[in-house]
Amino acid sequence: LVLDEVLESSVQSYRQQAVDAQVALAAHIDPSVPPIRGDANKLRQIFGNLLSNAIKFTKASGTVTLEATRSSD
Repeated sequence: LVLDEVLESSVQSYRQQAVDAQVALAAHIDPSVPPIRGDANKLRQIFGNLLSNAIKFTKASGTVTLEATRSSD
């Protein structure tokens, strides 16, 4: 499973919610993040819930940033 595709899809799904809430939505996904095992639909649901809550609880003119990086180990 290519994680960056799932994350980008999740961000795109919540872009309009962010616009409506007057919140900037940014994504920084390191291209070296390795593929993972997992259910793409469940991961989209998890990331979607996190993004939705972050947008909901961020004040207007604030920013929500999704960031994925590879750790050293």
